[in-house]
Amino acid sequence: MTGRARDHHSQGIALDRSRTNCKGPARGAATWTEPRRERAPRSSPARSKSEGHQRTMYVDVQSFALGAAAVGAVAVVRAVRRNFLWSWHDPAPCVPELGDGGVVGADEDPGVVTVYGGGRLGEAHFSVSWAVSRVCCFLELAGLEKRCVEALPDKGPKHKMPWIEHRGRTVTDSGFIIRYLRKVLPHHRGVQALFECEARDPRRWACAAAAARLCNESLYFFELHQRWVRPGPGAWDVTKSLFAGVPGPIRPLISTMVRNDLKESMYRVGTARFSQTDIAAEVEEIIATLEGLLGGEEFFGGDTPCAHDCMTYSALEQYFHAPWYSPQTTPAVLRSKRLAAYVARVRALVPPEKCAARFARMHVPEAAKYRGA
Repeated sequence: MTGRARDHHSQGIALDRSRTNCKGPARGAATWTEPRRERAPRSSPARSKSEGHQRTMYVDVQSFALGAAAVGAVAVVRAVRRNFLWSWHDPAPCVPELGDGGVVGADEDPGVVTVYGGGRLGEAHFSVSWAVSRVCCFLELAGLEKRCVEALPDKGPKHKMPWIEHRGRTVTDSGFIIRYLRKVLPHHRGVQALFECEARDPRRWACAAAAARLCNESLYFFELHQRWVRPGPGAWDVTKSLFAGVPGPIRPLISTMVRNDLKESMYRVGTARFSQTDIAAEVEEIIATLEGLLGGEEFFGGDTPCAHDCMTYSALEQYFHAPWYSPQTTPAVLRSKRLAAYVARVRALVPPEKCAARFARMHVPEAAKYRGA
């Protein structure tokens, strides 16, 4: 063997010159052979480290797959419920049929109104839901006895809050709740006093209704966008504290899912398509309109509050006392001396600890079935 062939062999290259009657390389052609690699013993540190790394990767991939499957399953269930199950039938009415004996007589006890709501922030004496505060404010101004139960929105008949139970009936939506109480309690002096403005001054009643609609159907969406969509202090940093009662391991998942649902809703409504400058301009116009509707009156209902004041007050009051702060919406409200004086007058009639009473937790018997337990 020549010196060059010996060098090639030492590098793992063999020269095969013996094959003459088989298919393959021509005589004298060089063929490459893979050097034999020694397998590490089972007990070697290198083999143990490699197998441990593979097991770790397998566990990580398996955990990720299970988490992704769980999120996907939840998303599918929500999509089916939202797009199919709810659209196959006409929803039940918010106010059930009263039937015989549905109207409470003048000598009868009006009974206790149980309000199911939630969204209480810490120990604050208000609910973060304008609709819940609206119903509580109405009950206090009317002088009706109430009991508040903290509940999850998905447990309600319409998957929203608030809803009430009164004399064996369940009524949903704050506007329908107020109309129901007006209809079922025609002899209750406190309830009917909140509707006297309609007959006494129809123009003033229309202004009060317009103000309530403006808050409920316009200002509400801008504030919802600032609380749930806008990041940073005074916005989502405050809102996510509402999920403090959710178990820690799934808290980020639940809060993110709820937030994404609201983001999608805000985009469909159109609010999320506005810039912060656009939102500030819209809110400025809303506040100016509310000041014009109030005029020189003490309340939107005139000399005394009316039923529509409950909605307007519940919306404006949180700008002065809630922990949220938005540079686009809050300053416009706080600069209005007329609306600030209006909020102070209603607040004097209905103290905050009564307007949005503390929502009971576990010591109220009805709470367990509505808290997901």
